[in-house]
Amino acid sequence: ACYQIDINLLGLRSLSPQILNPRLLLSSFWPGKSVEFDVTGNRDHTFMHEGAQPKDFPAFAAKMKPLLMLRSSDSDETVGAPHANNVVLLSELCGVRVRAPVYRVPVVPYLQ
Repeated sequence: ACYQIDINLLGLRSLSPQILNPRLLLSSFWPGKSVEFDVTGNRDHTFMHEGAQPKDFPAFAAKMKPLLMLRSSDSDETVGAPHANNVVLLSELCGVRVRAPVYRVPVVPYLQ
């Protein structure tokens, strides 16, 4: 059996001010270094996607089209947007996704 594990992080809330230099570390079965997030400077930290558009942006935008229109910039056209209030810029989306390598486990015949 194979499992694809995605970890979606929106943010951390109400971090204690007594914690010095807080950071979030994710590690598990995958080889290599753990994934580290710096959360210093804010008790209510929101993770934001940095850099270029995510690879799955077009598929996500198509899935969300009945509810809202996603755009990558202010200059993009809003053709097909159901309502002006339903237009969201990619830069306004919060959260990050950590995708672990595919986890493979043997199938135990007597449990089937």
